[in-house]
Amino acid sequence: MVHGLRDLNDMADKIGNPTDAEDRELALLKRRETKASAIIGLTLGSQQLQQVSRCKITAEMWSTLQGVY
Repeated sequence: MVHGLRDLNDMADKIGNPTDAEDRELALLKRRETKASAIIGLTLGSQQLQQVSRCKITAEMWSTLQGVY
């Protein structure tokens, strides 16, 4: 999660940046999604983190937390 928050997930990619605009847009959206879920995950306690551990996207994490609290 810390790597996602600091936008370091792409460091493992040896290919480099996407070449066309659509790929760059998709890469940007994925980075923003990763950052958002990392921020939520890093601020939760262990009990709350268990409740969202199976969520695939940030919106699902947020919705789950809203439903519980």
